[in-house]
Amino acid sequence: MSKALFDIPKDKTCLIFDATYRLVKKSKNYFGQNQLWSEQKKMPLIKPMVGCTFDGWVQFVLGPFDATHNDATILKDCFQRYPSEMRLGQLNTLDANLSRFVTKCSWIVEQVFGRLKIKFKIFAIPAHNSTLIHDYQALLIAFALLNLFHELILSDRINEDVAVLMKSMLHIPNQLQCVVEKFNLSKVRAAFLQIEYVTFDNVENNQQLCFPHLTLDDLYSISLGPYQVQNAISYYAEQQNEGIFLVSKFQPDPKHKTAAIRYPLPVMSYPRPAVTSYPSPRVLCW
Repeated sequence: MSKALFDIPKDKTCLIFDATYRLVKKSKNYFGQNQLWSEQKKMPLIKPMVGCTFDGWVQFVLGPFDATHNDATILKDCFQRYPSEMRLGQLNTLDANLSRFVTKCSWIVEQVFGRLKIKFKIFAIPAHNSTLIHDYQALLIAFALLNLFHELILSDRINEDVAVLMKSMLHIPNQLQCVVEKFNLSKVRAAFLQIEYVTFDNVENNQQLCFPHLTLDDLYSISLGPYQVQNAISYYAEQQNEGIFLVSKFQPDPKHKTAAIRYPLPVMSYPRPAVTSYPSPRVLCW
């Protein structure tokens, strides 16, 4: 997938860098506590930066860095500054599409972190402050053992047509942005109709929502693969509140101009995942 997206020759490789969170315990040293405190996670932590190949083979373990640095700042400390810097504000269409290429490949390093914390439980719990001085060496040993004894992560070769589709749509202009800017829709307050679902066979709610019936192939095309579909039940459970599922539907105001763009669904084939039966009747079907 990575080589297909970025046109990397077969005799070359690519590295994917990402930082993970290593939780630590609170410190009585105020200066150290300020360096370790993450405002995003609301807890003290350090960040080791890991670089691995597209098949999960760990090549670099850098750091650890304090919690006040983001991934971009850490990479600037490790390597020369990349020519195309990330600018503040809204990205243009091309830069946003290129950033999605990186996002599509970053799952590999996330899976490496998952393997690390599953195989070595010590990295899944907060580290003792007295052992932090040895934590980096322990991390190097753990990744070396993962490289030696565990199978490599197979790339999603079955979804190479997704890479072809993403590259073909890289330079397509954002027509929706033109509509938003033309009618100044970003400053229009949209009214949403709140629909509370208790069961999916509620005729009145279904008539209000008017949600189209989609096949699995349609869902795979929209979500660029089966990952989101396989996790649909988990997403549904997260959005449930005391057995009620809240759905927000846009209710257009007649005095506001609205527009819609129809995009043709690309034809892609995916292997069907195994269907699991659940005893509960409340199962998300789309």
